[in-house]
Amino acid sequence: MKWICTLLVLCLSTLSFGQKTDNSNSLSNSPFKDRLYTGGDLGLSLGNLTFVNVNPILGYMIDEELSAGVGLKYIYYRERYPEYNWEYSNSMFGGSIFARYLIGDSFIAHAELETMNAEVRPFLSTTLTRKWVPVGLLGGGYRQGVGNTYFQILVLYDAINDRDSPYRSEYLFGPSNLPIIIRGGLILGIGN
Repeated sequence: MKWICTLLVLCLSTLSFGQKTDNSNSLSNSPFKDRLYTGGDLGLSLGNLTFVNVNPILGYMIDEELSAGVGLKYIYYRERYPEYNWEYSNSMFGGSIFARYLIGDSFIAHAELETMNAEVRPFLSTTLTRKWVPVGLLGGGYRQGVGNTYFQILVLYDAINDRDSPYRSEYLFGPSNLPIIIRGGLILGIGN
């Protein structure tokens, strides 16, 4: 599993630095406000499985390709099975820092470190307790936009893959498989 993370980081960093050909920066004279962007993603699923995800972000364009920022996250998760008289719910919250590198006009390399406060069941315990759970997301994606507004989709690998990760139910191939998460959202430039 570690070799996958290492290979992914090496490939993304090679691609990222291989695209940088010009040291000039059209953002160098831009005001602070024009370098800021906001956005995030929202998720909603209703039924026996209820999932609500709110993830606002605020980013800063360091140069034309590289940006960094912070995010807040809230997740509400509930499973109910009336036929078994069983219900489980969990409210999770946290924050993150991220970096993105634009490759060409549309591709993104993305790294994010996040910590989530979630209700978890310690190993061999019958009681639930709240815990801060680390999440390390590495991956890439695609963005398409008009002006300074973009829709993006990211495919992210949870490199930490903590057994209490709040994303285990979102893994692409199920909770016991590869820790791959797909995320989509909008990015809106704040300045001109």
